[in-house]
Amino acid sequence: MRSKSRHIIIFFVVFIIGIALFFFFTGRRGANEVEARNTDLSESKKYFTSIEIEEGDTLWEIADRYITSEYKDKDEYIEEVKEMNHITGSIIQTGSTLLIPYYE
Repeated sequence: MRSKSRHIIIFFVVFIIGIALFFFFTGRRGANEVEARNTDLSESKKYFTSIEIEEGDTLWEIADRYITSEYKDKDEYIEEVKEMNHITGSIIQTGSTLLIPYYE
């Protein structure tokens, strides 16, 4: 009987160590993936430029020219441009100047 209980205790100890090692190594992999993503983002730098609106320009066309992969979609980019330039609607005036963000 004593031998059987010893085997059960050893089994549980090995089992718990196995679970601990599993979580340790899978947790490190996740941390490395997050670190790699942060490294990629830190290599991109955000810049700003000003452009003069030409006849026929729209916010959507400007977004097509300047948007980069750091933005999830064109709407997010346009909202940032509108906020930076204090634009409430979607109409921009020919001859006016817009501050435009971009990443390199």
